[in-house]
Amino acid sequence: MPYLNRKIFVGRCTEDMTSEDLCEYFNKFGEVTDVFIPKPFRAFAFVTFLEPEIAQNLCGEDHIIKGNSVHVSSAAPKSDSHSGPFGRGPGRIDPKVAANYGGHHHGGGNQKGYGCY
Repeated sequence: MPYLNRKIFVGRCTEDMTSEDLCEYFNKFGEVTDVFIPKPFRAFAFVTFLEPEIAQNLCGEDHIIKGNSVHVSSAAPKSDSHSGPFGRGPGRIDPKVAANYGGHHHGGGNQKGYGCY
């Protein structure tokens, strides 16, 4: 059975969107277990669901959150086949991003990453 990712990438976020806003919105589709908004703000977020099917069903769709259109896609890492020599190039994850990934959750209060705040 293939692995299904429970995490989605939410693009075109605005600075006034909080983790609570995203959690409240996406909880309409299924139980959200984590929301990550990187700091400094970079116009995207990650939302993790309890059930991978929920995440997969939302991929490729646009949603209106706080009056703004956001785009949802899979949060799967980019394939190494697009990276240049020695793992450098378009497919490489920025070490600054990787260092912060999953560690600094905007909105605080929920350090274990379970449920919404």
